Amino acid sequence: MIGLHDSVRGGRALGIGRGQDYRITACLERAGAATVDVIDLGATDRRAPLASVEAGYDIVGDFAVIQFLNRWRDAVAQVARILRPGGLFHFEVFTTRALSRPAVGLLFDRCGAEHFTSEDFLHELDINGLPLMWRATRERGQLLLGVAQKPRND
Repeated sequence: MIGLHDSVRGGRALGIGRGQDYRITACLERAGAATVDVIDLGATDRRAPLASVEAGYDIVGDFAVIQFLNRWRDAVAQVARILRPGGLFHFEVFTTRALSRPAVGLLFDRCGAEHFTSEDFLHELDINGLPLMWRATRERGQLLLGVAQKPRND
């Protein structure tokens, strides 16, 4: 994992957040990013929240936000567009296994978002040209963590 961060040290980072999520900024700075921008998906159009973001980021971090979007597949495609070649996508997502639990409905507004399994999410990364570098699951498959890297042009 640490070796992966060497490729983005001193670069531009984008945090996909919701509200005032300072954890995103701290994590991306720790990864070595020189500048960190954060897009608040809670304050944007949920249909195309990343479409207006300029491409060229060295690292994009999603910390448990993308699963609440109505069109999460579009968001994955936008992340692939936003990343520069060799850029990293760090993600932490709750799967359908977590989101279908009754208690979660009381804690989070899912706004009709389509749920996905770990396999669904990993497949979406693959078809958008973001090969997986590392992954782990937690809480019996309820949480998927990972890093994907956009291929370099060399």
